Amino acid sequence: MSIQDFYKELRTFKPEEITKFSKWVLSYTKLKGKEFSFDKHEYQEAILDDTHPMIVIKKCVQVGVSEVLIRKLLAFLSMYQGTQVIYTFPTADEVSKFVKSRVDPAIKDCSKIKELGFNTDNVKIKQIGQSFAHFKGTYGERETIAVPSDYNIHDEIDFSKPDIQNLYRSRLEHSSFAWEMDCSTPTIPGYGIDFMFEESDQKYWHIKCPHCNVWQELIWLPDKDKEELYNIRKIKNEWTYVCKKCVKRIEYSPDMKMEWVTKYPEKKDAHGYYLGPCTAWGYKKAARIIKSFYNYKELDQAYNRVLGLAYTDPGKKLTRDVITRCWNNDLTIQRTGRNCFMAADQGPPSWAMVAEYDNERDKIKVLRIEKIDRNMFDQVGKSGEKISGRFSELMDQFDVQSAVIDAQPNTESAYQFAKNHAGRVHICFYSDRQLNKLVWKEEEFVVIANRTRSLDYAMQYWIDRRIEIFPENSANYQVYEALIKHLTGMVKVIDEDEHGQQKAMWKGHKDKTHFAHVWNYLCMAIESDVNIVNRVIDPSISGFSIPK
Repeated sequence: MSIQDFYKELRTFKPEEITKFSKWVLSYTKLKGKEFSFDKHEYQEAILDDTHPMIVIKKCVQVGVSEVLIRKLLAFLSMYQGTQVIYTFPTADEVSKFVKSRVDPAIKDCSKIKELGFNTDNVKIKQIGQSFAHFKGTYGERETIAVPSDYNIHDEIDFSKPDIQNLYRSRLEHSSFAWEMDCSTPTIPGYGIDFMFEESDQKYWHIKCPHCNVWQELIWLPDKDKEELYNIRKIKNEWTYVCKKCVKRIEYSPDMKMEWVTKYPEKKDAHGYYLGPCTAWGYKKAARIIKSFYNYKELDQAYNRVLGLAYTDPGKKLTRDVITRCWNNDLTIQRTGRNCFMAADQGPPSWAMVAEYDNERDKIKVLRIEKIDRNMFDQVGKSGEKISGRFSELMDQFDVQSAVIDAQPNTESAYQFAKNHAGRVHICFYSDRQLNKLVWKEEEFVVIANRTRSLDYAMQYWIDRRIEIFPENSANYQVYEALIKHLTGMVKVIDEDEHGQQKAMWKGHKDKTHFAHVWNYLCMAIESDVNIVNRVIDPSISGFSIPK
């Protein structure tokens, strides 16, 4: 080849196009001043390269997930110029700290971003070439980001404002990508990231034992009776990783075979990754995991943060036994009911409950519970005739004297229903900003409830067995199972508000707690009757306990 041909070929040479996020990250980013590497973090690579439009990550703390999210964000914006990403954190303060301490250093050390151009630079917006990243707290800021998005990333979603995904999914509607990634340390079973992971295909990190060639997920739980099922054992007074099959000590080596294994490949809607402490066994020492777990005073925090598992303290929720011991099959006690109380949670579907207060026996007698799939509120027919909704039918059938219904989502219809039954119906709004458990606004047909305190009050009825419910009176056993499921789905936890202050609150998955709120509204309706003077607990109570 002549020198002229060499230079001609050099001018037409095109560098290899990078199509994988992991290769982009390795080529252009650094971590703490050093070239980025997957050494002892091999599990990160597949998460970076996964282009499924819905990804869920359930994790413990300190497994390098934040570094993955940041670098996947930067790679996406750089590789697909003209796109936009929305990244949310629980609070505005957390966003500021995260961007300044984690995102900004990653951008500063990225050679590709310097090449593309880094223009707009503040805590809330970053411009990379022709692409934009928007950072937002879910608490402490008044409005959502009103921009279209190609990729939504929700970090620590269990601690974010509920329904944050739905608030931002509309921003994805016109995108050819429409990607979403949800990530969090879990809290309670069936809520937030735990629920999403259970609905995903569930991927777990597996290694191949170098001694017996058995593939296995490395796990540990604080159950001494099942030690043979776990990979951390004490050998010669030292905590170490062992193979569950051959029980030989295993030590990390980059040459070992490791990969993600999908538990439910038939579930196509979401890719789910579980990152427990043993996923990061290359740098998380076995003894450190044990020590970290037992250093926590609160068991739920140890499970959530150290093990990356959802956990419920049995003393902080109702149980099936507590509820079913209020069952009464003696139908001679139950009455058809007059001067009753009603509560309802709007849908669709909607959920309703009717009860009367037995003053002689000092108990609430539940007469009817329903799942309502048809019209809740009254409507006007084509000929102008009134068509009664199910709520009105129940009001008439049971001669309801006081009812409380959910104010949302159909607030105007709920208000009109309350206005049509003035003095008998109130619509309920939750607000934990007020100190009083309940504030009645008669002229507005509204009751404002402190969510935590009112639920404390309502749940205690079951604990004290001040309820009688008659399931044998209905052939629809599914609705009674739903009642149990919804009540047991609520868990009282200690959480932080938008100001970082710890407070007690009731949590549960939004689709599995309807009857819990119906029950709360029913207790409010009963309390509105000034003739019922006996109260289950003092309104100032803030605790909740199940007798052993």
